[in-house]
Amino acid sequence: YLNGAGFAKLAHKYWPADRWNTLLPVFNTFLEGKFAARLISQPGRLLLEVENPEAKPAKEEKQASGLPDHILDALPGDAPLVASLSIDREALRSTLRETLLHFLDLLPGDKEKLTLDTPLPGFDASANKLLDAPSGHFAFTLGAFHKNPPSGATDAPPTLPSPAMLLGAGIDSGFALGQLLAGANAGNTLDTLLAFNDLHLTRQEGSLWLSTSDFRREIALGRPLRRLPKKRRELLAKHSLAAILDLRAFSHSLRKAGPLPFDALKTLDLVDEAERVVLTGTPRKAKVIVSLRDKEAKGWQVLGRHLAQEIIDNLNEELFRAIARNSPAEVIKAVNAGALVNAPDRFGHSPMHYAAYKGNPAIVEFLLDRGGDPNTRGRHDSTPLHSAAWGRNRRTLEVLLENGADVNARTDEGETPGMTASLRGEKETLEILLALSADPHAKDIHGTGLAELAAAGGHKPIVELLSQIGVKIDHPFHVAAGLGDFKAVKGFLDKGRDVNARDGFGATPLLIATVAGREDMVDFLLERKADPTLPAKDGYSLMHGAAFSGKKALIRKALSLGIEINARYGPDGITPVDVANEDTDAAQYLRSHGGRTGWELGRP
Repeated sequence: YLNGAGFAKLAHKYWPADRWNTLLPVFNTFLEGKFAARLISQPGRLLLEVENPEAKPAKEEKQASGLPDHILDALPGDAPLVASLSIDREALRSTLRETLLHFLDLLPGDKEKLTLDTPLPGFDASANKLLDAPSGHFAFTLGAFHKNPPSGATDAPPTLPSPAMLLGAGIDSGFALGQLLAGANAGNTLDTLLAFNDLHLTRQEGSLWLSTSDFRREIALGRPLRRLPKKRRELLAKHSLAAILDLRAFSHSLRKAGPLPFDALKTLDLVDEAERVVLTGTPRKAKVIVSLRDKEAKGWQVLGRHLAQEIIDNLNEELFRAIARNSPAEVIKAVNAGALVNAPDRFGHSPMHYAAYKGNPAIVEFLLDRGGDPNTRGRHDSTPLHSAAWGRNRRTLEVLLENGADVNARTDEGETPGMTASLRGEKETLEILLALSADPHAKDIHGTGLAELAAAGGHKPIVELLSQIGVKIDHPFHVAAGLGDFKAVKGFLDKGRDVNARDGFGATPLLIATVAGREDMVDFLLERKADPTLPAKDGYSLMHGAAFSGKKALIRKALSLGIEINARYGPDGITPVDVANEDTDAAQYLRSHGGRTGWELGRP
């Protein structure tokens, strides 16, 4: 509950004692107003109710109804946001008169002669006559976003794109409107200002519209390309204050017009938790309903989770930067300042994971000494040991093992550090893990073992090592394809083996050969009618495999075969750009063809 009287007293006491002091009465409605707000969390939605607790029912009854048909007929039905405000005509004019009186007091000259009936300079009409124009009905539409023109600077940070926009006002007196526009456009001032900002004014019978170029044609024709859906139209016609925001369409349009600044993507990450926002009511009493995507989610928990993540990211920002710079001194400073060494960032990586991946053993040792957990869990339940193996950093892996890292820790898909080392081709790392009792026979939830993963990475020495210690290979056709063993592959096919045979992950030999970067084997399997469009489980596509290989030639081939550049994999919507090594030519090539990360594209 807020009582604005205290703010009004402060404003009157401390507002500069010059002519602007006369403006204070204009803001009395806001400064001295009272309102109560209730934010209620329910499964699948958040409910916000705002009202003036002292408003009299009689005042409520004077509020105008919603938008009239001639304005509703002009509003586009495919815009993410459409909003309306209808104010009682006399109440609107009374408020505007009061505001104008205070502005007249600011004008130089003989103030006693300035009244609302005095002809205004340049308008050839009095303020009272000009106030006959508005009917009290207003509408606003926010359309699709557009890519900003290139700045020319290669290192320029991305900026927010501009949206299509449409603002409409109901008009009671066309004559008064004409006088108002003529005065405002003296010397083509208004036209020049609008043109500079790519805005256009369009007059219709009973309405005036301000729009960007996107909506100008529709307004001029008098009908939108898509009319308002029935439910939206009824909502805007019924309530004097109403708005409907389709958050999915809004987020998709904004992301599509990217690239976006990082802070904008963080905001959209929260926006993506919801489907739509609906506002209904009057200026004195309104209700907002935010419908969440997860119908079982509790609104407070959603907000709390994002708030907590923002706090963690702010605390750890300097620590991550110090690790990236490989600066032990800066790491010490950041930890002493309160960084949380085991807390994951919004991408699921803790400072422990990142330090293990980057490979400075001194930094890892310091973090361990300051409370770092060698078995802390990150994205997909991975541990720092997985990160060290993925980053091909044997020295940090040894430090973690010396401090109690679990050699057989499993991710949510059952991947052990030994599997990670096998896929990455780190034979010496794998030998260290095996010497410390890592299970060479381990399989993930898809039934894939170390040998299959080593073959998918194209690492024959590791496959041979595992074979020597008795590791069974369950999918020899796929292993042969990954290792580029043409003799074995031809033998399987000659014996009638399906060229599109699937392994436990659902991958075909073609997909395994692509992941391994075996261009010649890929060509051979395609000649033998292998189907490049068959994804593995959860949508892992040939484009993901080509991106993992790091070879532009395979990415180009996947594109020529019609594979989607932004194919999504798994519940997180992992894209080929996510899979590619960030600093490689392959990642840049993907981006040049429109590739984006899952973070940039939003939730699938």
